[in-house]
Amino acid sequence: WFALPVFAGLPFMFTETRLSFTDAYFETVSGFTTTGSTVIAGLDNLRPGILLWRSILQWLGGIGIIVVAIAILPFLRVGGMQIMRTESSDRSDKVLPRASQIAGAIAVIYLLLTVACAGAYWFAGMTTREAVAHAMTTLATGGYSTSDSSMGAFGPPSQWVAVVFMLAGALPFTLMVKTWRSDRRALWKDSQVRAFLLGLAVVILAMALWLWVDGVYGDFSEALRYVALNIVSVVTTTGYASTDYQLWSAAVLPIFLFLMLAG
Repeated sequence: WFALPVFAGLPFMFTETRLSFTDAYFETVSGFTTTGSTVIAGLDNLRPGILLWRSILQWLGGIGIIVVAIAILPFLRVGGMQIMRTESSDRSDKVLPRASQIAGAIAVIYLLLTVACAGAYWFAGMTTREAVAHAMTTLATGGYSTSDSSMGAFGPPSQWVAVVFMLAGALPFTLMVKTWRSDRRALWKDSQVRAFLLGLAVVILAMALWLWVDGVYGDFSEALRYVALNIVSVVTTTGYASTDYQLWSAAVLPIFLFLMLAG
């Protein structure tokens, strides 16, 4: 775990980014842990290869903790299922008899969702490179973007795609496996999923209405789009942004801080 970022950070040191060892290590660990903090500026001018590498780091990190927890750690006599539940906030029962089968099913769903997200981004107006890069970081809820402006560099359709797939990336993947294989209503029957989605809907509608009435946005649909993307991004800890929400109101920061901690 400590050695892997050393080698994964080499492209940041020997390409046009010319990061120091410390900065490259930071960028890589931020990617693998899907934290999303970055030391790189001028993303719009970087070559596609280095942007894709950043996205791959987050994509691997997004699925990696589950694969490590339930496929590898049991061989080391460590309780893989318990670690997976801790890391993923998952309270569901085992949906398949073997941990390796669960890991495989989760990996397949993760890959299919990534492909679907990339297709949706492309259809919404992104280039193929942008769509693939953002699909990886959206499903991983990591937030690395190909632009310094993050989602603000793309149009409303792309922003709504981001909202949908950030939510998908934040849901328990074992419940998705259960929905796929046996119980079609497994996701919605889960109390944490219902509380998560309904709570988000209430907060988003309330804040969008507040900003619209307050005159921050003249159109309610515009307010709803900005609020939805930024709140979902904060709650899922993705880190995308489409605007500087600190300019909305002084009360927004403590609200967003609470939502981030709850997420």
